[in-house]
Amino acid sequence: MKSRNLVLLATVIAALFLLTLILSVTGITLASIEPPAGADSPPITLNISQPFYPELDPALVNDESVNVVEQLFAGLFDVDDETGEAVPELVTSWDVSSDRTVYTFTLRGDADWSDGNPVTAADARYGILRSLDPATGSPLAYSLYIINNAQDYNEGNIVDPGLVGVHVLGPTTLRIELREPASHLPAILAGTVAYPMPQWAIDAHGTPAWTLPANIVSSGAYEFAESLPDDILILEKDPDHFQAGEVQIEQVNLWIRNSNYAWQMYLDGELDTVTVRDEISVDPGLADEIGWRSQAGTYFLGFSESQPPFDDPLVRKAFSAALDRPALVSGLYGDARQPTLTFIPPDVFGHVDGYVEGVGLPYNPAQAQTWLSDAGYPGGAGLPPVTLWVNESSGHEAVAAAVRDSWYATLGVSATLQTLPWPDYLDFTNTGGAQVWRLGWLADFLEGRNFLADSVSSNQGRFGGWSNAAYDNFINQAMSEMDPAARALLYKQAEEILVETDAIMAPLFNYGERVATKP
Repeated sequence: MKSRNLVLLATVIAALFLLTLILSVTGITLASIEPPAGADSPPITLNISQPFYPELDPALVNDESVNVVEQLFAGLFDVDDETGEAVPELVTSWDVSSDRTVYTFTLRGDADWSDGNPVTAADARYGILRSLDPATGSPLAYSLYIINNAQDYNEGNIVDPGLVGVHVLGPTTLRIELREPASHLPAILAGTVAYPMPQWAIDAHGTPAWTLPANIVSSGAYEFAESLPDDILILEKDPDHFQAGEVQIEQVNLWIRNSNYAWQMYLDGELDTVTVRDEISVDPGLADEIGWRSQAGTYFLGFSESQPPFDDPLVRKAFSAALDRPALVSGLYGDARQPTLTFIPPDVFGHVDGYVEGVGLPYNPAQAQTWLSDAGYPGGAGLPPVTLWVNESSGHEAVAAAVRDSWYATLGVSATLQTLPWPDYLDFTNTGGAQVWRLGWLADFLEGRNFLADSVSSNQGRFGGWSNAAYDNFINQAMSEMDPAARALLYKQAEEILVETDAIMAPLFNYGERVATKP
């Protein structure tokens, strides 16, 4: 189980360029920013903050440090900021076998490491194998298990990396063999866990010393210029990078500051953009500078099909439709979270806006009451006692209380709240012992499968062993579907079963954060 995804805290999923990631909330794009005129104009500099010194090892990063790693290293693929679809970065073209299990990639020949060495297919193979090496301890190695023998190598069942289905056919040609069809492989390869890595630098300095500013060898749009631990990292544009023409911010100053300190720096004009933590009050005069940024995750309620009364889909539908998500989320978080009817969040390929496209069960008191009555419990009469389980946390308990109140106001049902410490909670809910429970899932790679397959399968016990042959068929078809539009439709059809037809899940909101950006 990927405990990272059963979240208590959210993780930022970043885009290719830091500018696009941070300024997207204001509608500013790279194309709309003009460099200063005149030969003597100062370089464009971006001042941002981060609460801790970032982890810079692509194989080990598992938090918002990914923002920095994505500037220092180039990946085989990137993710389109608008569609969530994987797009080529180092890869220029690829062929796929008829059975969708062998991918042959051609890499660009003009990409170099910061020490002048070319970025090769061998570096890509080394990066993948290093992330899979159990000695590395990569937290997201599991996302590469679709590769033939990758899981056995990562779990120590085989020790020869040559048995893993990653092969170099030439300096710029890489072949990856899969254990089953996977049309979403490019999305997996867009993750830092699959980045090419410089073996000679890692061998020379070891982990973690190879990522020190004096030792690091990078391949991204930015290079290290200076680093003062606990104070600042300075990144400078690499003028020789193959995408240098698209990078207009020439220097990034990353200040290591906690949220309160960073907010004051923003007010003082020392930061260009900053995350606005929930506890920080914002002057109404700054409203035009505040936007919302997705964190590619979803907070949801799950129903156990093995626990009455939720063994009846009508009851599950009634309880889902009794939730006034916009009011609930606004009351708890203001605009820092986004209510949702579907599981796949914004920024992830396959996302469906349920409110726009009519997928999911929006707040409908009359329909909710009718469904509960049709299930044999008019006005809640005769309904078995309902217990909502959450892990011990004031924040989660506040969500649960709001859910309980919504059910009582709409259905006349009194639910009991029960809490457990986090490890005990995971163990208890995983057995299917909880009637209704809450969890969150954050993307490990930006593809709908990570939610509809990886998350659902890891929570199968919590859903009381729920299964649906049509749902599985849509997911399996998506594995072999190379056309993005057709694959997105398959994900949508699976979503409809998950949150509407069977209503085994009631998504509540997408993780996100308020971001302030100077005009």
